[in-house]
Amino acid sequence: MTIGDIVKDDFVVVDGLTKTNTAVTKGTIVVFNTDGWTPAGAATIGPHGICLTTQAAVAGTQTAIQVLIKGCAKVAKPSGAALNQGVAIESDTNAKAVVYKTAGTVLDSVVGVVTKKAETTDTEVEVEMFF
Repeated sequence: MTIGDIVKDDFVVVDGLTKTNTAVTKGTIVVFNTDGWTPAGAATIGPHGICLTTQAAVAGTQTAIQVLIKGCAKVAKPSGAALNQGVAIESDTNAKAVVYKTAGTVLDSVVGVVTKKAETTDTEVEVEMFF
């Protein structure tokens, strides 16, 4: 399995559109933002999804994508930090999974939980989505 692949059978995928002029990458965290899905920024408040489609930006246009909103999938993560099983994750500035650490806020930026430990050298992690 690779980044962006669904890991378990119990899932919900929606057909959606990107925000106008927006590129998305399979296996990254996306958030719904006014007119469509866009890559999540650091500690972005949801609703979140995991992008299952890679699409280039098209000037003045929204493009069709598929987004996992419930279930478990492989998500991109930055190398250099381990993610332990059971920890809550949020998005970093590159729409990758990092440990939830936004102090003083509600859990609106939590995307899901790690279902299988990822080592420091791993570039992906299994995440069970919250919706």
